[in-house]
Amino acid sequence: MQKEGVDYTTTFSPVISMLSLRLVLVLILQENLHSYATGVETAFLNGDLGEVVYMSQPQGYGDGTGKVCKLNKSLYGLKQAPRQ
Repeated sequence: MQKEGVDYTTTFSPVISMLSLRLVLVLILQENLHSYATGVETAFLNGDLGEVVYMSQPQGYGDGTGKVCKLNKSLYGLKQAPRQ
C-alpha cells in the first residue's frame, strides 16, 4: 500500500517542456501549417502498473473484514499512474 513519505513522494508526468512547445509553435507558424490539440481524460487509467499495488477497500464496500485489493490497472489519484 502507498504510505505517505515512504514510496510515493516522487511523481512523474510525461508532458512537453515549455521550450519544446514554443519551438513546435514557431515551426508551425513558419511553415504555415495547422495545429490541432486533443486530450485523453482517461489516459492514466489505461496503463498497466509496473509494480504490484494493493489498496484498502473503500468505506462501505465489502464485508468490513479489512481485506485489500490488488490493482490490475491504475486509479485516479494513484501516484504511479503517470509513469505508464
